[in-house]
Amino acid sequence: MRTNREIFPVRHAFIAVLASVFCMPAIAAPPTPGRYVAQLPCADCPGIDVRLDLAADGTYTLSERYRDREGGADSIGRWSMATDGRTLMLRGERRDPLYLTVRDESTLEQLDREAQPIVTASAPEYRFHLDEAFTPLTLRLTMTGFYRQGEGSPSFKACASGQTLTVSSAENGAALDRAYVETRRTANEPLMAQIRGRIEQQSQAAAPVLIVEAFEGFRPGIECPSPPGNVPLANTHWRLTRLGERVVGDGLVHEPHLVFDATGRVIGATGCNRLVARYDIAANTLRIESVVTTRMACAQGMEMEQSLLNALRATRNWRIAGSLLDLYDENGRPLGRFEAVAKP
Repeated sequence: MRTNREIFPVRHAFIAVLASVFCMPAIAAPPTPGRYVAQLPCADCPGIDVRLDLAADGTYTLSERYRDREGGADSIGRWSMATDGRTLMLRGERRDPLYLTVRDESTLEQLDREAQPIVTASAPEYRFHLDEAFTPLTLRLTMTGFYRQGEGSPSFKACASGQTLTVSSAENGAALDRAYVETRRTANEPLMAQIRGRIEQQSQAAAPVLIVEAFEGFRPGIECPSPPGNVPLANTHWRLTRLGERVVGDGLVHEPHLVFDATGRVIGATGCNRLVARYDIAANTLRIESVVTTRMACAQGMEMEQSLLNALRATRNWRIAGSLLDLYDENGRPLGRFEAVAKP
């Protein structure tokens, strides 16, 4: 089965074409909750049918199915907005988030793994449209979360989404419940478990039900990780990973990076020299001014240093999507991409 990285393509375009896409309008508003559908292109099949359900509580379900054969990928998780108010981020129990942009109140457009537009000859093929017609839902996935008996039916609260699902006694549901009774220390104690199964919703009025196919043993004392959010601009170490269309690698004297402090000062490195600057921020506008660097000459990185300094001086807009910081010029053209680095 193809991976989600393969299903969701990577950006491949010239700067001029990419710039024209960034100038296309999008609305600064959250998406309309509801069911969105799309038929996405596929390298070795007629296409992929995708269904995305966005709930008003910030949770989502995603189903991907090949049109010519069995297989696909499903996920559940949380959705949130980037700082630009246009970029939608889906985070579930998968390695990379998925990105879309809100085109209008009933249309979403898929972005690539770097939250940039997918540039093709027919961009509408990556668009999701709001669909009010109900169709039965079946998701197949592996989830980590808390199982408990409760006062009524057994339930499972998924870490990825925070959703609480009623657990059916069918298939391995009864075996899971017996294992829970043997492991729990107190009545109704929530216990962490990993479950492989199906989430089914047969009618719009019915709540989704979890059918257990297999499970691992319980792990008392383990908690769900905190839901991820947008990394703050200030006091974060932002490592430069892309400058225009150029991927920034290793081998430089100093790692090119920026750190914005809370007083309006920027410190960092260009790859060769250290830099200090001032920044002014308001909503989605960002100006970086009074840039000063040390004067060391380096065998490598001087050309990139000048390009980075030009990019900083041209910056007028910004966006943080999760752990990614993008800088744009006044026309919305991408200048640089930075990634947050965790503090040691």
